[in-house]
Amino acid sequence: MPEKAEPKTSNDPSVDRRRLLAGRYRLGPILGSGGAGIVRAGEDTLLRRPVAIKQVRLPPPAVEGDGDATRERAVSRERVLREARVAARLRHPGLVAVYDVIEADGSPWIVMELVEGRSLAEIIRESGRLTPATVARMGVSLAYALEAAHRSGVVHRDVKPGNVLVTPDGQPRLTDFGIAVSEGDPALTSTGIVVGSPAYIPPERARGARVAAPGDVWGLGATMFSAVEGEPPYAGEGALATLAAIVEDRRRPCPHAGPLGPVLAQLLDPDPDRRPSLAQARAMLRQIAASEPYPTREFDASAHADVDPGPDPASARQPAPIRERDVPAEHREVAAPSGPSAADRAAGPARDR
Repeated sequence: MPEKAEPKTSNDPSVDRRRLLAGRYRLGPILGSGGAGIVRAGEDTLLRRPVAIKQVRLPPPAVEGDGDATRERAVSRERVLREARVAARLRHPGLVAVYDVIEADGSPWIVMELVEGRSLAEIIRESGRLTPATVARMGVSLAYALEAAHRSGVVHRDVKPGNVLVTPDGQPRLTDFGIAVSEGDPALTSTGIVVGSPAYIPPERARGARVAAPGDVWGLGATMFSAVEGEPPYAGEGALATLAAIVEDRRRPCPHAGPLGPVLAQLLDPDPDRRPSLAQARAMLRQIAASEPYPTREFDASAHADVDPGPDPASARQPAPIRERDVPAEHREVAAPSGPSAADRAAGPARDR
């Protein structure tokens, strides 16, 4: 995508591309931006490899005498740094790697793996809904990735199509672990402003409760629902109405989900205690994925020995590339748009903020 124009202020480090963050990272063009921050292409000049660099947005600086705003900004900065450092310890083929976290210009910066691909949100927008078997295969892989994170004590809390990057060979990668400023906060601020993407906020978070692993199960269900139906499971006239629909479990029907429908209903149960575990979800999804033959590749547990791939690693298949027959017939005419550049595709997860 073309680089977005930004005001050239003294606080904008993109003005001088010769500058190195932390004496090491050179900033490149903007790949995407949203409420959580700005993502740029970059280069690790020490290791001489391309990276993605995200400047995380913090609450605005406090006016003089506003102690509460000052504390909120400080707490937000510490939360981002702490969570990003935890995410940097994760190693799993289904997760976008976090390499480093630094502070510059009063903001945290997250240095991540630069992955070529499009977000699942872009795929849905450009190609329409996907078949139940294709979505089930993606769900199996994402469930393994989330399990690996949970075993390391990390809860994503923002699982949505915009945070699922699909590589050119069809592998889903989950990105943005705990680096948004809103992570861990209630769904609503004291002023009534919705924090996060309303359609993908679990009901417990919409009520202001803490989100644990079952919240990621719900997010997985909402993401899969969107992929198979082409729209999120809950919607209303505005953010607050959408949150009300989620809390009251006024879910849209899913006429295209087929055998995936009952599984989605369980994943989207409004009661976190009644949702299946990720292992149980995988078992159900495998049966649906097996309904359509596809080329498979074994999960390579040996390459990621620090992460237990689960009780049945041999059956953890990565999804096949999204092919024409994965897209329902009425959408196939638009299922193969001309591909964006590598830099464009790398921006996938950042555009849906």
